[in-house]
Amino acid sequence: SVSHDDPVRTSYSQNRMWLLAQMDGAAAAYHMSATYYLHGQLDVEALKLAFGEIVARHGSLRTKYQVVDGVLMQHVNKLQSDVSILKVIMRTTAAETEIALSENVEKTFDLANDILLRAVLVDVDGKSYRLQVTVHHIACDGWSMAVLTRELNELYKAFAAGGEAPTLADVMVQ
Repeated sequence: SVSHDDPVRTSYSQNRMWLLAQMDGAAAAYHMSATYYLHGQLDVEALKLAFGEIVARHGSLRTKYQVVDGVLMQHVNKLQSDVSILKVIMRTTAAETEIALSENVEKTFDLANDILLRAVLVDVDGKSYRLQVTVHHIACDGWSMAVLTRELNELYKAFAAGGEAPTLADVMVQ
């Protein structure tokens, strides 16, 4: 993605990924998902803040893809303060948990409108949680997912301790 104010052409790889995502039944195949098992006390508000900071730092997650005059273009949207990335589900049955996590992975991203990251936090029993993060592959690859995970961890720790966002390494490529 880019940080320009005006839309710019997409790369060949983005064109290919966008085209494949438009095909019926293919959309979820291009979602990258990771599920984390968390135990102990969890500060949900700190986690929400951490996700907000991730989206603020990574323009690729806010990039919208639209066809303009027959050409696929990308545009990085400005961050909206009311965007909620984390869906919290309170104590559910094991079957309901699996359904919620499956729906998170399978739900299609609208590449023209959606933030390209979403997360579901299931409170299993007040001390155990399942956090599932799903990103569209047009915005993230395996290496980038590791970066997002590391940053989410650092941001969460800082916010949970009552601090400000730590200084993270500059985002060089998006």
